Amino acid sequence: MDSILSKEIASKLVSFCLTSIALYFNKAYFTEHPSILLSLCLVFVLVIYFFKNIVAFFKKCYFRYIKLNVNLGFVIRTNGCDDYYYELIESYKNSLKRSNLEKIIIYNDLAGIEKIDTEKQAGKIISEYNDLDLLIWGEFSKTKTNNGDKYNELRLTFIFQNQDIKEGRLGKLLINEFNNTFNNSSLKWVIRESNSGPDIESISLALSVVSRYVHAILLKVQGKNQQCIDLLQTLLPLNIDKSIKDKVNFHLINCHTIFMDNIFDDLRNEALYNKTNETQVLKGIYHAQAILSIQDNNLTGLCALSYFEYLRDPFSSNYSMAINKMFQLSPNDPSASINKAFLFIQEKKYILAFNLYKKINYINFNLTDTLHHLDLEFKRLKEPAFIFAAGILCHKFGDPVLSREYLLDFINSATSANYGKMYEHALKITNNV
Repeated sequence: MDSILSKEIASKLVSFCLTSIALYFNKAYFTEHPSILLSLCLVFVLVIYFFKNIVAFFKKCYFRYIKLNVNLGFVIRTNGCDDYYYELIESYKNSLKRSNLEKIIIYNDLAGIEKIDTEKQAGKIISEYNDLDLLIWGEFSKTKTNNGDKYNELRLTFIFQNQDIKEGRLGKLLINEFNNTFNNSSLKWVIRESNSGPDIESISLALSVVSRYVHAILLKVQGKNQQCIDLLQTLLPLNIDKSIKDKVNFHLINCHTIFMDNIFDDLRNEALYNKTNETQVLKGIYHAQAILSIQDNNLTGLCALSYFEYLRDPFSSNYSMAINKMFQLSPNDPSASINKAFLFIQEKKYILAFNLYKKINYINFNLTDTLHHLDLEFKRLKEPAFIFAAGILCHKFGDPVLSREYLLDFINSATSANYGKMYEHALKITNNV
């Protein structure tokens, strides 16, 4: 039915456009240039044929680049629990208002639809409501009894409009994650007759948590990471179960990490021209600290914080504290070891730095970026130990020819008296290469 209607609209549009063109231009013009009219007709035929695809494309662009809110509707079969249902919906809407989210998560009244029995029905309904993004549907169970106390369970599932998200492997992963969140045993979906008021408040909170969480992840999938962070953070003050809080924190850390990766890329490009963008550095510090505020022993956050703090001030106590904490937490981690060795070089503790570099037997960091950074610091500070570090890392995990170049630069810049084992090791490698 929808496709027939779409073609009728498109056909009328074509007729209108052709009439307008004929009136606007001299009809003789098309007689003299029939190929132009033929081309226009062909274009309009293609528009009619691919009308649904064109609409889908613009919808996809709208979801990905423009839309920030979510239109949400409930279809819940009450099975005699009408009073519970209306109290629940009112409580849910009030919870959005209390959090100033009524313009972000927009409730749509679908009271005219009494029930949905299958996912296919749900898909048909959400496709008929063009403005609806997320449909939560299910039912109250019939009244049950436990030790003389009557109660009803609420069973829910969902479907969302955005074709770009819901199809393919990613869509299946999201559906599994969201359904697990809905069905999480820590979320209370039971209303007891003897405790209906508090139970309705509890379910309202659970629905609020789920709808915010679902919308936040959809924003994240669409690349709107800051909006995802803002929405997820509204969940943290709520009294939510640890398992859901862990999911929220996981996505918060992941979003902040994505921001840091982009900042790393920008700073890496600027480093090629010996420039440092202070604004980007401060943003990097903010995102690293945000990660550490969620998980204070996060190695990625500590490593990033040490790097950004070093760019801001190489002698900052925040920089050395981040490195020391990272090394204390994971002394055998290669990223922690190279950062600690770098700090040892700054402190002129060359034997300790040498021992750490010797100990590293695998890498979990970008070697090219590390070599570039060490090379820049050698040229900037005239500290030969930095170029030794580049040489030994390149010898163990990179190009032996480039390693020889680095180590020869070190030998020519350093003295045996000051650098001891580093100097001896550099001589040994360069003589054997």
